[in-house]
Amino acid sequence: MKINTEGMRAYANLDDRALWAELLKLAESHGYKLKADMPPKELLDRIRRVMRGEEQISLGEGMKILREYKDRGKK
Repeated sequence: MKINTEGMRAYANLDDRALWAELLKLAESHGYKLKADMPPKELLDRIRRVMRGEEQISLGEGMKILREYKDRGKK
C-alpha cells in the first residue's frame, strides 16, 4: 500500500477538532465506528508526529489504539 505523504501532512496541519473529524470519517470509510469524543491532545499530537514521519509506530500499536477507540464506541 502506497501512503500519500502530502495528504498525511495536510491532515497533520489541521486543528484538533478538524483532525479528529477527518480521522472519524477515514475510520468509518474502512468499516470502523469510533467513539466520537475527541482523544487527549497528547494522542492527537502523537498521531500528527506519525503522519509527518517524525515518529514511527508499529502496526500492532496502531491496531491497539484503534481497537481501544472502537471498543469505547460500543459503550
